[in-house]
Amino acid sequence: MLEKPYFLIPDLKDDAKFKSLDSKDQDALLSLRNEGFCVIDINVDDELLDKIIEDCTEEFEKAKSDGSDRARVASAHLFSESAKSLALNPNILKLLKTAYGREPIPFGTLNFDRGTEQPTHSDSIHFNTYPYGFMCGVWVALEDIDENNGPLHYYPGSHKLPFFGLDQFSMHGSVNPPTYEHYPVYEKELQRLIESLDLKKESVTMRKGDCLIWAANLLHGGDPIHDKSRTRYSQVTHYFFEDCFYYTPLLSSPFTKEFNIRRPMNIITGEPISVSDQEKFASNAGVNIKALTNNESEPSGKEKKSFMQRVFG
Repeated sequence: MLEKPYFLIPDLKDDAKFKSLDSKDQDALLSLRNEGFCVIDINVDDELLDKIIEDCTEEFEKAKSDGSDRARVASAHLFSESAKSLALNPNILKLLKTAYGREPIPFGTLNFDRGTEQPTHSDSIHFNTYPYGFMCGVWVALEDIDENNGPLHYYPGSHKLPFFGLDQFSMHGSVNPPTYEHYPVYEKELQRLIESLDLKKESVTMRKGDCLIWAANLLHGGDPIHDKSRTRYSQVTHYFFEDCFYYTPLLSSPFTKEFNIRRPMNIITGEPISVSDQEKFASNAGVNIKALTNNESEPSGKEKKSFMQRVFG
């Protein structure tokens, strides 16, 4: 099994499997390899996209009950069959399997009603794997997105940079609440890194139904919203890939061998990765777990806290 995503293997263009792909898939893999993202046609109906917005409207309003002007809804796939259908779009799953060389595991959805204006970040700080790089984000525009309603920005080629976790910025993971104790410092240090490397930012505009796939380590964020009256409906689904060890770097301290272990919920099966599978995946990835709960059900409360702070070496 590949120790890195297929699109990153040496001499990709000369590989027999790559040569057997159609030109659209070849272009997508080369874009992922060179730029860190690709835009593909997933052949999705406008009616499905409209239904996702309709299904999330009540939750958007609840989220803005505190006076906020924007909202995000986590795990819409749990109450919206349309959101779940988009996460399981066969064209997305097919390309992901081709690009990464492993079966994709969709594990979370986020729906937005407006641009996030989120500072530049890498998803790898939130979701990571061993072997490294087997995670991606898939962003689908539920309406047209242009330079005025807060498009996504990215730094082409930044996925090729080393992964920068908290240890690289002389911090340790927030293994105790608050979860985002160090996140503002991380954002500031990341911006200093971008400036020191003179990385160039670009923005991407999208038509309704366009699908953008980005590699885990691509630096990206949300541009300013110039027209405050406009929405920017979108859905992001995050995917892991089979036979990996899953963890959260933001809550981990590799220096002290403390890792926040994740048991992602597989949207395809509706079940979390079992403890036995996580142990198997860890073994396949060459990770020796020193301690892991034997509880096969998803832990909660104090039990969850202890599960999330297990140590391995």
